[in-house]
Amino acid sequence: AADGESTPLEAFPSSGHEIRALVESQMLSMRAHAENLSAAGADARVASRIIATGGAAANKAILQVAADVFGCRVYRYESNDEESINTAALGAALRAAHGWAIAENESKSNDFISFQSALDSIAGRTVEPPLVLVAEPNEESYHKYTKLCPIRQEIESNVQQL
Repeated sequence: AADGESTPLEAFPSSGHEIRALVESQMLSMRAHAENLSAAGADARVASRIIATGGAAANKAILQVAADVFGCRVYRYESNDEESINTAALGAALRAAHGWAIAENESKSNDFISFQSALDSIAGRTVEPPLVLVAEPNEESYHKYTKLCPIRQEIESNVQQL
């Protein structure tokens, strides 16, 4: 509503609007969880880049929403032999390797190990995956999504109390 009050939405104008709302809500949820896990604080951007893997990595519209919600560039794995590479499995394996590196380091130090440092350490060299930039954040959109974050959090809290 024009006066700043929210009004219930009875139906979406089209299935496209409904799908976009679903994608946006998922990205906002991911951002909220990333902020909860981050030591950077609520006002800091929680990601310097996103590497998209799996089937959604082929959808430019989804990747643009991710860039706008997180306020960072989105990359996709590029290969001449893409059909033989399951990028979702690759992404999961690399995340597991990062978790393993953090767990191994905990007994030695409390220093944070970045994703890139973990990959470099495991490989024994600097790893430069073949990534291609697929989406740049729109700063105006990022700030609009940032304003929505506390509203989304309030809705989630109310749902959890049901």
